[in-house]
Amino acid sequence: MVQADAAVHMSGHPRGFDVVYSVFGALDFADPHLLLPAVARGLRPGGLLAFSTLAPDLGHPPRPAARRRPPRDTAAWYQLLDRHGFDVMATDTLQGPDDHTRPRITNVYRAVRR
Repeated sequence: MVQADAAVHMSGHPRGFDVVYSVFGALDFADPHLLLPAVARGLRPGGLLAFSTLAPDLGHPPRPAARRRPPRDTAAWYQLLDRHGFDVMATDTLQGPDDHTRPRITNVYRAVRR
């Protein structure tokens, strides 16, 4: 287990990873224009990037914790991933249990580094 800045760590290990996995982690909160190029450098060609984010909650006010993260819909993530050297293989949208105010919707992305 490594505790470090994700972009710095990935950049310091070029082509050192086969898989990068982020569950509501750095990709959900960091600037993807800084982090995605670092992930691309750290992954070998053909390496897998798998990550999850909260889906944009259109029609509802943001939760306090969600105000820190910029909302990105699936199309925006596809554009970002393509721009930074990834081909999206699949996206799953999962709906969690209703928390009595609205359901939680999660997008799970799987992309391969070109």
